[in-house]
Amino acid sequence: MAEDPDAVADEALVAYVRGRLPDAEAARIVALTAARPALAAEIALVRGIAADVDAEAAAPGPGALGWARIARALDAEALLQPVSPRRPLWHMAAAAAAAVVVWQLVAVPLLPGPEPRYQPATQGPAAGPEIAVVFAPEATEAELRMLLRAVGAEVVGGPSAVGLWRLAFPDAAARDAALARLAADPIVESAQAE
Repeated sequence: MAEDPDAVADEALVAYVRGRLPDAEAARIVALTAARPALAAEIALVRGIAADVDAEAAAPGPGALGWARIARALDAEALLQPVSPRRPLWHMAAAAAAAVVVWQLVAVPLLPGPEPRYQPATQGPAAGPEIAVVFAPEATEAELRMLLRAVGAEVVGGPSAVGLWRLAFPDAAARDAALARLAADPIVESAQAE
């Protein structure tokens, strides 16, 4: 039986697909492919086999494949378990609250620092004799400041929900003099010694 002079060896097809054939031989295969559809199908088959071989060569070893299988199984198991969307937020909020409580009870008392710069008027030591005052609602801030400076008062509380202010004085004589002046002022509705 005579051999076909235009036949292409399998090794030549593999070299052609891999781009390792000399240009002249590659051009001959391209020309033959145009005339012979069976050769084009053979080249497509060799390309598919080469791609599979390359993919398998690039695949990780059996250890990595085993780990990938375990990871997929764990992911699938996690997807099967119902997860409440509120649960993680609740856990984070509880952890944050616990951290704040621990910080306040344990760490803050141990921190060195300067003495407090301010003290709430309701919790501080008594500044002296006091007067409870209710100012007229139409009184301006400027009028209140002028009057309080004139009588030498220190505001130690107020205004309360009903508009009651607490004013302190250095001694009883200063309080009594301020009481007389406050009672006579038109922006004062009520003044009473405490």
